[in-house]
This record gives sequence, C-alpha cells and structure tokens, in this order.
Amino acid sequence: MPAPPDDDGTPAPPHPLLDTTYTLHRLSPLHSFPPLKPTTLAPHAKVLLSQLRGAVLRGIRIADDPLGDAQLSRAGALKSITWLPLPPLVAGATPAPIGVRIELRYETITYSALLLGGVSRVRVDGAFTHLPLLLCRMPRAPREALESYLTTTFDATVRPLALPPAHLRSALDGWVAAVEGRTKRELVLAFAPPAGVGRGLRTMTVTVQGEEVRRFWKRGEGSVWRALETYWCASTGVEIGGMRVVKVATGWWVMAEGKCKFVPPADGMESVGGRALVEMVERLVEAARVGGKEVE
Repeated sequence: MPAPPDDDGTPAPPHPLLDTTYTLHRLSPLHSFPPLKPTTLAPHAKVLLSQLRGAVLRGIRIADDPLGDAQLSRAGALKSITWLPLPPLVAGATPAPIGVRIELRYETITYSALLLGGVSRVRVDGAFTHLPLLLCRMPRAPREALESYLTTTFDATVRPLALPPAHLRSALDGWVAAVEGRTKRELVLAFAPPAGVGRGLRTMTVTVQGEEVRRFWKRGEGSVWRALETYWCASTGVEIGGMRVVKVATGWWVMAEGKCKFVPPADGMESVGGRALVEMVERLVEAARVGGKEVE
C-alpha cells in the first residue's frame, strides 16, 4: 500500500533511504554512541554545525574537490544540521529506529547521510553501537567533515564500500526469486573485463526486457545469471561469466560498485516487491558489516 497521507491529505514523503542515489561506505562499531533519540542526537548536530561553520570562517579547505566546491558555492551558507532517528522501512514493522538520518541544510539545497544498522533493529554490544552502513549524498568536503567527526568522536573507521561482483550477482538472483521473475521493467547489466585484462576494452551493457526476466529465471532453474551466461555465449560468443559485473539496474533498485538507489514500489513496501526491496537493503547492510566480502 502507498505511504499514508499526512494530516492535510497530501501523500507522505518517501522514506529517506528511497528515491535517492547514495555513495556507499562501511562504518566500524561506534564507541559510546548516544541512544537513538532526538534529544540525545541533537548535541552532535550542534557540534558538527559549529565545526563546519568554523572551518568556513577560517578559510580551511576540507577537501580538494573542484566539482564539490562548485556545488557548495551554489548551495549558499550552511543554515542548520539535524541528527534524527531513522524510522523503519515498513510502517508498523517495529517501533524502534533502524539508524540515524543526518541532514545538512544550506540556503538552496539539503544534503543527507544515513547511518543504517539493519532493517529491523540496531545492534548494541556494551559500549559499541553497530551502524555498519553509511550512505551519503553530499559533496566531498562536507562528507569528509562528517567522516572525521564520526571517527574522532566515536573511535570508528570509515571506508568506501565497493560491492564485489559476487554480491551484485547474488543480489539480483535473490531479488528475482523473491518476485518470482515478475517485473515489467527492463533489467540492465553492465560488465567490465577482469582486472588486469584487456586495457582497451570498454564496459559492455546487456539489457533484458521485463517480460523476458521470468523466462530466463525459469530457464536457469532459479538463477537468472546461469541462463543469461548460456544464452549470451550461444548467441554472441561472449562469455559474460568471465567478466566483472559492475552495475545491476532492475528499475526498482540500482547497485554499482560504490553506489545504490532504491525505488519504492507503487503498491507500497508491504507488497511482494516492497518486501524484496527490504531484503536487498538487508543484504547491503550485511555486506558493509563484513567489509564488502560476499555474504552467503
């Protein structure tokens, strides 16, 4: 079902995780992280705001990023920063927050970051809070300032999360199985030569029409990849099984080596497609937890 309307009758905005392209990072357990409540998170927003404003006043360049600098120059002055509990993806699934939503509001644009612990709960072990997946939509300079704050305040480390080809393959097979191959949107796969092979070769893109996805899924006995590799080799002579998959786009979600985007199904997050999307998010959190290695 669609998101419930607000009090004035307008549809509620989508969950912060949805309809946005994020860069992926993995975050080690955070020491002495506050409880996920507005009152306990607010002081950290205030300190980060003070640090960012202070850096601007002192003329400090946090990062050497011409494109990001241009974006920030158009954004105007930094007006506010908020840290808030991140609600669950499915309304009513659990009353507990699943992470933290951070917003940096400039005069003309708002940048955001999410610290995600899972789709149902956040794990806390003694003094350590586990929010392994950090998703960012912001230029390099404020992102590095946020990363620095997290590492120095909570004794954590932040690293880019590059999803290995095995994760992209298993994610697609898992999603197609969850929806039983039923999708009206085309499937787009991007491949690159194996590392160190074919310096002059470019990325190759394969497009599968939506109505064909279910046929490949059945033909591959539950694995779209198995059927695609057999078909593509027979029809073109190209063995895509030996190439690196670097991007998967289903129309409902996109995953690349360092980015992701999730699109909410029209019939809501409680639908079959919505539950499949939740599973994709859980896979991504687990990939961050193990450091980008493939999750069985």
